[in-house]
Amino acid sequence: MNKITTVFFDLGNTLVNYHRGKLTDEEKDFLGLKQMYEFLSSFDKTLTFLKLFEGFYLKWIEKLTDREYKDTEYDVVSFLLSVLSENCRNKIKKEQIVLAFKAFHEPTARFVEYEENLASTLSNLKNKNLKLAIISNTPIPGYCHNETLKKLNLLQYFENKFYSYDLDFKKPNKKIFEYAVNQTNSKFEESVFVGDSLKKDIAPALNLKMKAVFLNNKGIELPDEISSDKNFLGELNCLSDLEKSYPILYKKF
Repeated sequence: MNKITTVFFDLGNTLVNYHRGKLTDEEKDFLGLKQMYEFLSSFDKTLTFLKLFEGFYLKWIEKLTDREYKDTEYDVVSFLLSVLSENCRNKIKKEQIVLAFKAFHEPTARFVEYEENLASTLSNLKNKNLKLAIISNTPIPGYCHNETLKKLNLLQYFENKFYSYDLDFKKPNKKIFEYAVNQTNSKFEESVFVGDSLKKDIAPALNLKMKAVFLNNKGIELPDEISSDKNFLGELNCLSDLEKSYPILYKKF
């Protein structure tokens, strides 16, 4: 019988929600695009906001519509570089690209929503000597999401973060789960995955003999193949409910 050693979380719509708040996604993107433009235009005098909007942003939005059908993420850094002058492309440093994307993502991070007691929940899990990690499909570089977690004082709880943009595969491909388990020195049978998608989180985790907890705050009806799986631990309405389920996470199975 195995004791749980590692808990993997999805990020968007599980740990944080980027799509709620006072502003729409489009309004947050527009603010971010303005900040990105202000940063880039300081050393690329040929760049216009319209060029950035059409050549980078609209191209990225267009690709998001068919992202679900791709095994990997689109290279949005190349989208950005394509709108810069040749001289700027030849001179721009990686650190400047990072700052540009952080500027773009900042409003999204600023207005993100998350559960009030999330830090307490994660802290209690860490105090049980559990390793916590993130496996998430992300259409932008992972360092943007690290900035979100840092802003929320949550980054400290996650030793490892596995973002699809930074890898060659994404959920539900089993490779991203295998990679994460290997990198954390974990075992499938000693790991739990917590997520809000049956297709991308729960089903692939169960197929690999991981335990799984479904964050079901939308009242989704579970298919029999999920609910009857011996490794399916149950549903949660919110992550704070994990505290009531701590025995699930550290008892022997």
